[in-house]
Amino acid sequence: MSAEQPRPGADPAADPAADPAADPAADPAMVELLVRLLEEASGHSVVIDRRDVGPGSIRRLRVSSSIMVAYLVAIEDELSFVWEDGVAPEVFDSFEALAEFLHRRLPRAEAPR
Repeated sequence: MSAEQPRPGADPAADPAADPAADPAADPAMVELLVRLLEEASGHSVVIDRRDVGPGSIRRLRVSSSIMVAYLVAIEDELSFVWEDGVAPEVFDSFEALAEFLHRRLPRAEAPR
């Protein structure tokens, strides 16, 4: 049998699963950046345990809507990213989910180092 063929219709450039090196969970720099930006957006009134960045980590913080808006603006400013309508609520459940979402939408050159 020959080497594994790409899935029909799969675009390796658009499919993070097609490139193991593109695994967003493997990007702790993005997660750390997102944690720092939320702390800064809150005026450091929110302190985040950096060991708790997985499922529910943002939701559990129960930040106010004004802090969340400031956080989204900080992400836009830092990453030159523009939010679009219709982002699924689960994207904002955790720092890891948010990092994965951004990783898939940012040009590689703009990801934090």
